[in-house]
Amino acid sequence: MTGAPARAPAVSQPSVEGLFPAGVAADVGSWPGRPLQVRRSVGEAMAERTAEHAAGRAAAARALQAAGASDLYVGRSADGAPIWPEAFVGSISHGAGHVVAVAASRRLVAALGVDVERAGSLTPDLWEGVLCIDEVHAIESFVDASGLEAAQVATVAFSAKEAAIKCLSAVGVEAGFLDVVVRHYRETGSWIASCAGVKVRGRALTTPAAVFAGAWV
Repeated sequence: MTGAPARAPAVSQPSVEGLFPAGVAADVGSWPGRPLQVRRSVGEAMAERTAEHAAGRAAAARALQAAGASDLYVGRSADGAPIWPEAFVGSISHGAGHVVAVAASRRLVAALGVDVERAGSLTPDLWEGVLCIDEVHAIESFVDASGLEAAQVATVAFSAKEAAIKCLSAVGVEAGFLDVVVRHYRETGSWIASCAGVKVRGRALTTPAAVFAGAWV
């Protein structure tokens, strides 16, 4: 593959490169995917999934090109996970009207994770099975001090977990939400997650419509 697919100009796309160490390339585009309940048929849902896959791989190719890769092809494993060129690592996410991809040389980081969620989407009725008790207490304390809505704060923790789980999987650690504990340093937007002795570092970015989380090992 000699060149990355061109991306149509996007209006006011957030910059997520600041979530990662220097040298990590990012591509953010629009993805107006529809909720499953508004798809009218199985065929329509399959077409949507195919388009989503293509948008993610196109964003990944652009991120790889920006990171200095010559091989821009991102394959797909049996479970649907991206297979990156041998000398590079990366991650892809879709959500809140965006498709995001990041990539970097393996000489820089061992693994990357990126996630995007609709702001405020993790409402308290969804916390069980996602947040551990220490995280719930930290969120409640921050909500009391800041006046922010609980769902806004919890969604940042959720997005961080999603990014961390992708990172961990890339280094051979399979983890669920309750296996990963996030400690969020809100003054700087940074956070640390740990699981099975592996420490994942990350940062979060919030906009009125979306939460973005970036992670690396």
